Amino acid sequence: MSDVPARALFHTAPRCVEIREVPTPRPAAGEVLVRTLSSGISGGTERLVYRGEVPADLALDDTIDALGGAFSYPFAYGYACVGKVAESGQRVFAFHPHQDVFTARAGELIPLPAVDPAAATLFPLVETALQVTLDAGHGYRDQVIVLGAGVLGLLTGLLLHCPVGVIGAAVDGAGHVGDQRLQPVLAVPQRRLAAASPSSGMARCGVRDDGTSAVSGGGR
Repeated sequence: MSDVPARALFHTAPRCVEIREVPTPRPAAGEVLVRTLSSGISGGTERLVYRGEVPADLALDDTIDALGGAFSYPFAYGYACVGKVAESGQRVFAFHPHQDVFTARAGELIPLPAVDPAAATLFPLVETALQVTLDAGHGYRDQVIVLGAGVLGLLTGLLLHCPVGVIGAAVDGAGHVGDQRLQPVLAVPQRRLAAASPSSGMARCGVRDDGTSAVSGGGR
């Protein structure tokens, strides 16, 4: 096994980050080695973390083993990692900070089909969007307004318009989903103009020839 150290992103002060070497990951019993393909950055939570707007004594995340400790500098953060299991080549999703190589318990990894690794980092946002649609308690053919057309808003709109397990529509800049219409509600004038532009390409959700789904989104 290689003795090359792993590299991880650390927050060292408000608006300051560094890539640091960490000890070479060595899988323990029941663990596997994962090599990162893409690591998603949250435009919400991680923006607050980057700015230093999170209390230093607040726990990183009590529900994720890889995020132990608190927001006390220096600390590693992140929770949307897509990689390959070194031994099998299986693509997986992991709730893990930004790091190029790491170990994780096999049972904590989510196996992925042959999807774009960057798109697969949206998994936590899809999970949140699904919870939003369930909490909304909307009925069939109800009209729904989604406030905001960031990635989360677009994913929520897609889930509201698409049948469960069938995501095959395309959202263009005018907010069209298939033959229906999704009207994003945006408070910022510049974002309203961007949403109205047919060339904005704010998000696309489709089914590839191999049957796998793909979602890509613009900025918040």
